[in-house]
Amino acid sequence: GSAHLVSTWARIVRASNHINISTLDEKEHNFVGVGLIMESKYGLAIPVFKDPDLVQGTSLVDWIQSTRAQAAQGKVPVNMLSGATTSIFDISHTKIAAAIPMLLPSHTTAISVGAPHASFGESEINLTVDLRYCDALEAADLLDQLIDEL
Repeated sequence: GSAHLVSTWARIVRASNHINISTLDEKEHNFVGVGLIMESKYGLAIPVFKDPDLVQGTSLVDWIQSTRAQAAQGKVPVNMLSGATTSIFDISHTKIAAAIPMLLPSHTTAISVGAPHASFGESEINLTVDLRYCDALEAADLLDQLIDEL
């Protein structure tokens, strides 16, 4: 589910701290901020989950579910509206098998997860990186790590 994806990606970003940068201030952050793109009554919302890889047990599942419910009502908590260095667009609940994730201006990485493919049952995961902070070979390695851990 989303919680496992968010936690796993945050752990990978933390291990490669040189990509845990907001391009707004261009400094490494002492937290990992994962923007999880979700629906709100006003369009898309991107609440930021700070250090989701450090959240224990089912607390992250509960946190994401409650934030999703708040976003649906257009009420994402103000403290969750900034601090992302990476984003995740999980469209696995749709019929869309793949999407190229757009890199938001302040993020160095973005991933998307599509619906499980009808033929082979696996979801396609795509990664976009800011080449000023991460080259294509390192991006491939990061994506390999994510796939291995999922």
